[in-house]
Amino acid sequence: MYDEMPVHPMDRELPRFTLKQEELPEVSGWGVNEKHYLILKVEMVAKRNTKAIGVNDHSDREKIEGTFQVESVKALGDKPVDAKSLEREDFNRVYMKARAEK
Repeated sequence: MYDEMPVHPMDRELPRFTLKQEELPEVSGWGVNEKHYLILKVEMVAKRNTKAIGVNDHSDREKIEGTFQVESVKALGDKPVDAKSLEREDFNRVYMKARAEK
């Protein structure tokens, strides 16, 4: 499970996260070590310069880091997907939830 870590080109390990069945129903049918594609809707909640203090190396200048809050997640199936259809699904889900709460 941990033998094949996703690595950024600068040898930085990418973040890990956990999803419950309530957030991603497909997870119950997936097996460990299987690979899947997910679509994440995120909001960038912070942005900062990560330049190391005292380092004069030119390659370390202006490195920006963003912090993201996951708003929704969806398993990517076999049919093509585009941003507009995802936005429409998101809108419909919010609309139906609002109507149900009335």
